[in-house]
Amino acid sequence: MNDLIFKHKTTLNGHLGAVFGMCEGPGRGFFSVGGDGFVVFWPNEMHENGELIARSDKALYCCHYLPIQNLLVCGGLEGVLYSIDLQQNKIISSVKTGVSPIYSIIGTTTHIITAHGDGNLFFWQHDTFLIKNKLQLSSQAIRTLLPDGDFFYAGASDGFIYLVNTELQTLHHFFLAHEMSVFTLAKSDHFLYSGGRDAQLKIWDTQQNDQCLTSINAHMGTINSLCFTDDWLVSAGRDKTMRIWNKDGRLAESKNTFAKGHFHSVNKVISLPHTRELVSGSDDKTIIIWEPVSPS
Repeated sequence: MNDLIFKHKTTLNGHLGAVFGMCEGPGRGFFSVGGDGFVVFWPNEMHENGELIARSDKALYCCHYLPIQNLLVCGGLEGVLYSIDLQQNKIISSVKTGVSPIYSIIGTTTHIITAHGDGNLFFWQHDTFLIKNKLQLSSQAIRTLLPDGDFFYAGASDGFIYLVNTELQTLHHFFLAHEMSVFTLAKSDHFLYSGGRDAQLKIWDTQQNDQCLTSINAHMGTINSLCFTDDWLVSAGRDKTMRIWNKDGRLAESKNTFAKGHFHSVNKVISLPHTRELVSGSDDKTIIIWEPVSPS
């Protein structure tokens, strides 16, 4: 298998603080949120001229696009869930859940699920944005959520990974994964990938009682984000770097990949399926678009 190489396409400026969260948007655009409280939409393939569509007084950590409702939901430092009508570019709902932050958001056909700094999950009704249920998973923060069919995974600061039944909204099982916080999760087939504050990238076989297949010293600090592009896994870390991995965890020997990158912690990386580009957001207040190229 040939190595996959990405080159710097463009750097997007506009945020006044660290970029913490990003998600796909309508068309070929994407959204970003950050420490400045900005909610920005970057439209079309060039992703130029980002549009400020909303703003919070406090940092925002995560966002999630609901295409059927044409809504964006965001959460952050203050524990407020913001719902933004993208037709009007207007906040139509803001509900404070408490004093703990919202770190991650996912959506199902009927609910929005948010992960909180006090170890709680909140289940929200799509049409009313009312809290329908609350589930305490841990005494420490829930840092990341990952949908998986009728279930979803939650990674926590206690080092555990939890599997939750989406419909029943009950804990199915859990296991100790990292010595410190689990910051990010990804999944391909029956393999679960986790990254933590311990700088370890781990691969788990979900068909073999979550057996750990591989544990790799992947970065020189916290692994903040994982995503898949084609058959490759991309990791982003506090050490300012991004790396590409084969599914079995071997580092791809792509020497020029991600040159001219970020100057501070890379907090989030997502893949844009229409163009196969990667988008990374950083503490350096910038977003970089990376385009795939054929190795020479």
